[in-house]
Amino acid sequence: MEVINISETLVAKEKLQDPKNIKKYIEKAKKGKKITLKEHKEGEKYPNGLISIEPDGKKISLSFKATQTSSGTAEGEAVIVKDKNSLERIEGGKIAVLPNSTPKIVPYIVKANGLVGEERSILCHLGIVSREFEIPCFLGIRNATRLIKDNDFIKFHPEKEIVEVIR
Repeated sequence: MEVINISETLVAKEKLQDPKNIKKYIEKAKKGKKITLKEHKEGEKYPNGLISIEPDGKKISLSFKATQTSSGTAEGEAVIVKDKNSLERIEGGKIAVLPNSTPKIVPYIVKANGLVGEERSILCHLGIVSREFEIPCFLGIRNATRLIKDNDFIKFHPEKEIVEVIR
Protein backbone atom coordinates (compact mmCIF):
# COMPACT_ATOMS: atom_id res chain seq x y z
CA MET A 1 0.00 0.00 0.00
CA GLU A 2 1.36 3.40 -0.95
CA VAL A 3 1.49 5.91 1.91
CA ILE A 4 1.18 9.64 1.28
CA ASN A 5 2.47 11.80 4.15
CA ILE A 6 1.27 15.38 4.23
CA SER A 7 3.34 17.64 6.42
CA GLU A 8 1.38 20.59 7.65
CA THR A 9 3.10 23.48 6.05
CA LEU A 10 1.03 26.64 6.02
CA VAL A 11 -0.16 25.94 2.45
CA ALA A 12 -1.13 22.33 3.23
CA LYS A 13 -2.90 23.45 6.39
CA GLU A 14 -4.98 26.00 4.46
CA LYS A 15 -5.90 23.39 1.84
CA LEU A 16 -7.03 20.94 4.50
CA GLN A 17 -9.38 23.47 6.09
CA ASP A 18 -11.65 22.97 3.08
CA PRO A 19 -13.73 19.75 3.14
CA LYS A 20 -13.66 19.70 -0.69
CA ASN A 21 -9.91 19.11 -0.62
CA ILE A 22 -10.33 16.34 1.96
CA LYS A 23 -12.78 14.65 -0.41
CA LYS A 24 -9.96 14.53 -3.01
CA TYR A 25 -7.77 12.65 -0.52
CA ILE A 26 -10.68 10.28 0.20
CA GLU A 27 -10.82 9.49 -3.52
CA LYS A 28 -7.08 8.68 -3.45
CA ALA A 29 -7.68 6.38 -0.46
CA LYS A 30 -10.35 4.55 -2.45
CA LYS A 31 -7.57 3.72 -4.92
CA GLY A 32 -5.59 1.98 -2.17
CA LYS A 33 -3.45 4.83 -0.83
CA LYS A 34 -3.16 5.57 2.88
CA ILE A 35 -3.09 9.27 3.70
CA THR A 36 -1.46 10.39 6.96
CA LEU A 37 -1.17 13.92 8.27
CA LYS A 38 1.79 15.03 10.33
CA GLU A 39 1.77 17.93 12.77
CA HIS A 40 3.89 20.84 11.61
CA LYS A 41 5.03 21.86 15.08
CA GLU A 42 4.51 20.16 18.39
CA GLY A 43 1.27 21.31 19.94
CA GLU A 44 -0.33 22.56 16.71
CA LYS A 45 -3.71 21.04 16.02
CA TYR A 46 -4.60 19.01 12.98
CA PRO A 47 -6.90 20.85 10.60
CA ASN A 48 -10.46 19.61 11.10
CA GLY A 49 -8.99 17.07 13.53
CA LEU A 50 -8.32 14.69 10.59
CA ILE A 51 -5.20 12.57 11.09
CA SER A 52 -5.51 9.75 8.56
CA ILE A 53 -7.56 8.38 5.69
CA GLU A 54 -6.95 4.77 4.82
CA PRO A 55 -8.48 2.00 2.77
CA ASP A 56 -10.04 -0.77 4.83
CA GLY A 57 -11.04 -3.45 2.34
CA LYS A 58 -13.91 -1.95 0.33
CA LYS A 59 -14.43 0.77 2.92
CA ILE A 60 -12.57 3.95 3.83
CA SER A 61 -11.60 4.74 7.42
CA LEU A 62 -11.15 8.38 8.47
CA SER A 63 -9.54 9.05 11.86
CA PHE A 64 -10.06 12.35 13.68
CA LYS A 65 -8.14 13.58 16.73
CA ALA A 66 -10.69 15.16 19.06
CA THR A 67 -11.23 16.26 22.64
CA GLN A 68 -13.20 13.87 24.80
CA THR A 69 -15.59 15.74 27.10
CA SER A 70 -17.45 12.82 28.62
CA SER A 71 -15.88 9.46 29.31
CA GLY A 72 -16.99 6.24 27.76
CA THR A 73 -16.92 4.50 24.46
CA ALA A 74 -19.63 4.37 21.82
CA GLU A 75 -20.24 3.19 18.31
CA GLY A 76 -23.10 3.40 15.89
CA GLU A 77 -24.47 4.99 12.74
CA ALA A 78 -24.10 8.73 12.30
CA VAL A 79 -27.07 11.08 12.26
CA ILE A 80 -26.08 14.49 10.91
CA VAL A 81 -28.11 17.12 12.73
CA LYS A 82 -28.97 20.01 10.41
CA ASP A 83 -32.64 20.67 11.16
CA LYS A 84 -35.62 19.53 13.25
CA ASN A 85 -36.30 16.53 10.99
CA SER A 86 -32.80 15.16 11.56
CA LEU A 87 -33.23 15.61 15.33
CA GLU A 88 -36.21 13.28 15.22
CA ARG A 89 -34.04 10.53 13.66
CA ILE A 90 -31.78 10.33 16.73
CA GLU A 91 -32.40 7.15 18.68
CA GLY A 92 -30.50 4.67 20.81
CA GLY A 93 -27.52 3.18 19.02
CA LYS A 94 -26.97 6.29 16.86
CA ILE A 95 -24.20 8.90 17.13
CA ALA A 96 -25.44 12.48 16.75
CA VAL A 97 -23.08 14.75 14.78
CA LEU A 98 -23.81 18.46 15.23
CA PRO A 99 -22.12 21.87 15.32
CA ASN A 100 -23.20 22.53 18.93
CA SER A 101 -26.40 22.34 20.93
CA THR A 102 -28.98 24.54 22.58
CA PRO A 103 -31.36 23.80 25.45
CA LYS A 104 -34.19 23.25 22.94
CA ILE A 105 -32.55 20.17 21.41
CA VAL A 106 -31.46 18.45 24.64
CA PRO A 107 -34.55 16.13 24.74
CA TYR A 108 -33.48 14.77 21.34
CA ILE A 109 -29.74 14.39 21.82
CA VAL A 110 -29.98 12.60 25.17
CA LYS A 111 -31.35 9.59 23.23
CA ALA A 112 -28.07 9.24 21.30
CA ASN A 113 -25.47 6.59 22.02
CA GLY A 114 -22.74 9.22 21.55
CA LEU A 115 -22.15 12.80 20.42
CA VAL A 116 -19.68 14.41 18.00
CA GLY A 117 -19.42 18.19 17.90
CA GLU A 118 -17.64 20.83 15.87
CA GLU A 119 -17.13 23.22 18.79
CA ARG A 120 -13.77 22.67 20.48
CA SER A 121 -14.38 24.03 23.98
CA ILE A 122 -15.16 21.56 26.76
CA LEU A 123 -17.30 24.33 28.27
CA CYS A 124 -19.60 24.60 25.26
CA HIS A 125 -23.22 23.57 25.72
CA LEU A 126 -22.76 20.17 24.05
CA GLY A 127 -19.82 19.34 26.31
CA ILE A 128 -21.76 20.25 29.43
CA VAL A 129 -24.85 18.28 28.37
CA SER A 130 -22.73 15.22 27.57
CA ARG A 131 -21.24 15.25 31.06
CA GLU A 132 -24.58 15.85 32.80
CA PHE A 133 -26.25 12.96 31.00
CA GLU A 134 -23.10 10.78 30.88
CA ILE A 135 -23.16 10.45 27.09
CA PRO A 136 -19.77 9.76 25.46
CA CYS A 137 -18.80 12.86 23.51
CA PHE A 138 -15.93 14.11 21.36
CA LEU A 139 -15.56 17.74 20.33
CA GLY A 140 -13.32 19.77 18.04
CA ILE A 141 -13.88 18.15 14.65
CA ARG A 142 -14.25 21.23 12.51
CA ASN A 143 -16.75 20.80 9.65
CA ALA A 144 -17.87 17.45 11.13
CA THR A 145 -21.36 17.92 9.71
CA ARG A 146 -19.81 18.26 6.23
CA LEU A 147 -17.07 15.60 6.51
CA ILE A 148 -19.19 12.87 8.11
CA LYS A 149 -22.22 11.55 6.24
CA ASP A 150 -25.51 10.12 7.48
CA ASN A 151 -25.20 6.38 8.18
CA ASP A 152 -21.37 6.39 8.31
CA PHE A 153 -20.30 4.04 11.09
CA ILE A 154 -18.60 5.90 13.96
CA LYS A 155 -16.44 4.32 16.64
CA PHE A 156 -14.96 6.18 19.63
CA HIS A 157 -11.44 5.28 20.81
CA PRO A 158 -11.21 7.17 24.13
CA GLU A 159 -7.76 5.86 25.07
CA LYS A 160 -6.28 7.55 21.97
CA GLU A 161 -8.79 10.44 21.81
CA ILE A 162 -9.70 9.37 18.29
CA VAL A 163 -13.02 9.23 16.48
CA GLU A 164 -12.99 6.70 13.64
CA VAL A 165 -15.47 7.08 10.79
CA ILE A 166 -15.96 4.13 8.44
CA ARG A 167 -17.82 4.49 5.17
